[in-house]
Amino acid sequence: MEQATATLENVKTDAYNKDKLIFDVALCAGVILMENGAETYRVEDTMERILSLSRHREMDVVALLTGLYVTLTLEDHRYLTAVRRIKDRTFRLDKIRGVNTISRRLAGHDLTIEQANEMLKDIAEDKEPIRFSKVYHAIGAAGFALMCGGNLVESVIAGLAACSIILTNKLVQNRVTGSFIPSFLHTFVMIFVLGVVVRFFPVLRIDRMAIGALISLFPGTTLTNGIRDTMRADYLTGVGNLLAAIISGTALAAGTFFALALTGGFFL
Repeated sequence: MEQATATLENVKTDAYNKDKLIFDVALCAGVILMENGAETYRVEDTMERILSLSRHREMDVVALLTGLYVTLTLEDHRYLTAVRRIKDRTFRLDKIRGVNTISRRLAGHDLTIEQANEMLKDIAEDKEPIRFSKVYHAIGAAGFALMCGGNLVESVIAGLAACSIILTNKLVQNRVTGSFIPSFLHTFVMIFVLGVVVRFFPVLRIDRMAIGALISLFPGTTLTNGIRDTMRADYLTGVGNLLAAIISGTALAAGTFFALALTGGFFL
């Protein structure tokens, strides 16, 4: 009898540990998605699909801009609850794609929960592409300048001006929170550099170069997510994203204004 009881307890413990691991995997997936610009419904749907692999009776997932709230009620009436504060938000579509792939493979039983846990940890710790993100911005700035009608010289100058983000990013890194001041400084330095160049070479068009340099900083993804969340009745997150897009856009406008005012760009 004692042996049977001990065996039953071990089975219950193993089952609970598995449910706990599933819960941790779902939470990790949700945090990665939230921190890398995924839509609210995508975060909640992905977490619910992973949590459905457990012995659940009920689940509640609430994803907000600044926090993630998860509660899982198991068949034995135990509760698993967690709250995660979302402090930093960026845009890494490769991480979102990786989490979605893991979620689909889990749902299709092509992946064990232990394997998924290790893969999610690798995704969460992956910071390698950030090293090259500013270079990509410079290339994008040069390309957009060409699309706006700029010549090859203006395109190259726009790309070089966009490289100033590397400098300003080091100045504000781990010193300033929020999006307004970093966006303002990025914009101010870029447009200031372009304004100084145009003062020495008046033949260049500052409008084409400025649009090319700024367009990659425009919060298009945040604006789109805000509209989509609002249309799906996630009003709190939707309004938050729209407000964040407005603040970032205001920072771009303010940085451009002050840079042009100092370099005389309004009269070029």
